[in-house]
Amino acid sequence: FITHGRRERLGEQAGPPLSADQSETESFVDTYKIPKFVAAKFEPGQSVRAVIGLDGGSTSSKAVLVGEDGEILAKAYQLSKGNPILDTKELLTSLREQVEGQGAKLEVIGFGATGYAADVLEETVLADVNIVETVAHMMSAVHFFGDVDVICDIGGQDIKVLFMKNGDIENFKLSNSCSAGNGMLLQAMADQFGLPVTDYAEVAFQAELAPKFSYGCAVFLDSDRVNFQKEGYQKQELLAGLAQVLPKNVWQYVVQIPRLASLGRKFVLQGGTQYNLAAVKAQVDYIKERVPDVEVFVPPHTGEAGALGAAMETLRVVTRRGR
Repeated sequence: FITHGRRERLGEQAGPPLSADQSETESFVDTYKIPKFVAAKFEPGQSVRAVIGLDGGSTSSKAVLVGEDGEILAKAYQLSKGNPILDTKELLTSLREQVEGQGAKLEVIGFGATGYAADVLEETVLADVNIVETVAHMMSAVHFFGDVDVICDIGGQDIKVLFMKNGDIENFKLSNSCSAGNGMLLQAMADQFGLPVTDYAEVAFQAELAPKFSYGCAVFLDSDRVNFQKEGYQKQELLAGLAQVLPKNVWQYVVQIPRLASLGRKFVLQGGTQYNLAAVKAQVDYIKERVPDVEVFVPPHTGEAGALGAAMETLRVVTRRGR
């Protein structure tokens, strides 16, 4: 059954894989693979003036150190421990060590926060900026890609889709009450198969067919997963199928706008989930199938988009103040 009958029987109800062949996969990866970040190098005794942007999320927290010229000097990341003040202390310690560990001196001229922890941090560390998440993610996308039409941010626990007009947010859709189609769902599936989430895409791209998951709540998706396993679908096929349901969750379940082409021609995909290239491939294919002449971008610091937006706004505020 495994070697002969399975493919013949499943082929009638299964969908296509993420890629038709290896060359398609390689071409896609070459286009969308996020370059590895290399932190800035400093000289002993050098004075480094910079702002810090911090995104205190529900599942993870991120911080970036941005120089006065807008260059990202250092980054820090950690899974949330449930205490935003403790998380912030550890992130700031990491940023400081990355600079002072090279013998340089760090002068922080501004601090900005966004995310679930922003209100707490505004009071406890007297943040210069407390910026709403949607605005922070907008500023990050605009910083890299200029005048964009749609920004889709998929985090660990929520989905944010921003609709832009004339360089500003015209409307947005937000889903944070259900774990449908977000990073934690993909993480959970990888965990169930004993895979590091960093290997998710490599395994999913090996599938030659994929089951068709129902989009919507994670409870139903996991029920589908159990049934598909009973039918004989293999690990790589289940991972591919779950990646393919991600854009359906975003655009049909959360956004609910029938004509994607009416939203524009320039889409930005950001958030930590976009490090998973299987998820990115499914989203890019879904959008390109429905929007002619579309451009789809993933920023180089996609997981730190919120923190970077907070840093950019902080830099603007302290520059205006003349500090």
